[in-house]
Amino acid sequence: MLKLRLRESGSGVRELWLVEPRLVIGSAPECQLTLEQQGIKKQHAVIEVQGEKLRLRALGAGVEVNGRPLNEGQASELAKGDKMALAGISMDIVDPKAGRAKGIALDPVEPKHLSKAEDQAQWALKANHPALSERVYPIAEQTLVGRSNECDMVLAAAHLSRQHARLFIEQGALYVRDLDSSNGTFLNGVRVKESRVRRGDELAFDSLSFGVLGPAETIDKTLVRAPVNATIQRPKPSPNPHSTAKPEPKPKPTASAEPLAKQSDVGGGSMVWLPLCLVVLLLGLVAYWLGWF
Repeated sequence: MLKLRLRESGSGVRELWLVEPRLVIGSAPECQLTLEQQGIKKQHAVIEVQGEKLRLRALGAGVEVNGRPLNEGQASELAKGDKMALAGISMDIVDPKAGRAKGIALDPVEPKHLSKAEDQAQWALKANHPALSERVYPIAEQTLVGRSNECDMVLAAAHLSRQHARLFIEQGALYVRDLDSSNGTFLNGVRVKESRVRRGDELAFDSLSFGVLGPAETIDKTLVRAPVNATIQRPKPSPNPHSTAKPEPKPKPTASAEPLAKQSDVGGGSMVWLPLCLVVLLLGLVAYWLGWF
């Protein structure tokens, strides 16, 4: 998934995930990216997102892509590495994974510069289940998850409860609360009632698993963390190093060649004594015969 990196003089760096269906840029508070610079309209531009396919549509003046100006109403395809400008504000389309693979240090998001709408736009769930085709679900301030059509995030799976769980954002942090579902909500394989969720965690509603996309805290921190309020843990078979179970007895050797060898030794001895006995007997007969005559 790609990100929009915004550089403002004196304000540091901001990064927003480009999640479906769109990212609205403008001066209005309800925009996902709010810019307060002069010359920015309430809705100045829209980036339409479909997977990693991006399309920029200019709604105001001063919109550029790779140095090429776009008139109001014009659109242009975007790809990673492209550079944008809105009323003199520079932006880049970046791939965080490519940056980490090359050892490039990516600038962390600075939450103090994010508006409430931008804060919410940082969070999304990316489906791991093949039936959902890696679809990305953006998370609002309050997101109800379940199989009912009344939910904000509808998952048509029979093993999910009608209202399975609720996701909510408080002070930039994402939390999940299970709504007494029948089959449970799991964070990194651990069943939870309510817990904080962090970027890189695996969140599952019964067997439907999602990767959590969100703002980076530090680029070097391990992403998968243990949940805060774990209640029930799925059993995972693992070897117990302190087990007192006795080792299995070694199998007793079967009949070997040793007794046979002993028998052969005995047989070999008898074969040696038999000729000697015959010789003695023969000598006795000869002596008897000579004495007789």
